[in-house]
Amino acid sequence: MEGLIEEKLSRLREYLRYLKELRDVPLETFLTDFRSRGAAERYLQLAIESVIDIGSEIISAYSSGGRSGTERSHSYWPRLGSSPEGSRKRSPE
Repeated sequence: MEGLIEEKLSRLREYLRYLKELRDVPLETFLTDFRSRGAAERYLQLAIESVIDIGSEIISAYSSGGRSGTERSHSYWPRLGSSPEGSRKRSPE
């Protein structure tokens, strides 16, 4: 898992580097040049997807352990400090 996350982090850094380079494009050029806008949109999309993938890998690693899908998918809630059950209002007893 660690190697996979490192690879995804490396790609994320690359995408962010490209986005930072696009900051040097003058605003007027950026707004009128479809290539600049398209590149910014695409690298932003790739960066967001990388963050989601990294988060999914971390959650998967912490929630696996040989359990079934339902058990596995809910096992990370306590580590995140909340749970679906804790968000429901309880009636006074």
